Formats: sequence, C-alpha cells, structure tokens
Amino acid sequence: MRRIAAWTLTLAIVVVSLLPGDQLPQSPMQYTDKLVHMAMYTALALAFRWAYGHNRRWMLIVPLVVGSMTEVAQHFVPMRSMSLGDMVANCIGIAFAYFLCMQFKWTKDNE
Repeated sequence: MRRIAAWTLTLAIVVVSLLPGDQLPQSPMQYTDKLVHMAMYTALALAFRWAYGHNRRWMLIVPLVVGSMTEVAQHFVPMRSMSLGDMVANCIGIAFAYFLCMQFKWTKDNE
C-alpha cells in the first residue's frame, strides 16, 4: 500500500507539473513556485523513503528523475518553460527530506 501511495503522489506531481500555465493559480508573492517545488519534492522523497524503507536509492533517484523529466517536458507545454531554478528547488527539497531522515535517524527499526 505504501508503494502505491508513493507512485500515486508521483503521478499527481507529474500531472500538475504538466498543466498548461494558464491553468495554474498565480501568487502575488515572488518565488512562491520555488517553495511549492521544494515542498512537493520533499514530500515525494519522504514518500519513497516510507514506501521502500532502508533503500535510499528510491528516495533520491526517483524524485531526481521525475523532477528533471517534468522540467524538460514543460518546454513542450503551452505557457510553461523549463527552469533551472525549479530543478534546483526540486533538489533542495530532496536534500531536505534526506536531511530529515538522517537527523531523526529514520531507520528500519522505527518505521
């Protein structure tokens, strides 16, 4: 069930990431989209850590691949563009999730 939840979150992030720009909410605050990217990819990395346990490769590789591929795919979506800043925000979110797991020593014993 955990793996289904992690892959469902992946699908949701891909779908939202590939919506045309005019279908996304606009924020009056600058850089809100970077915070959203960090939050989404923190959640995605934690979901894969939760789903696949001790195997950290899932926690790191899947979100990195998904984030990179969706950014490239956005080049072909109306009113969207590929953004290095978004890729960096994705990586920061993944790194933050990894830090949380290391900080709180989330191991197989306390899952």
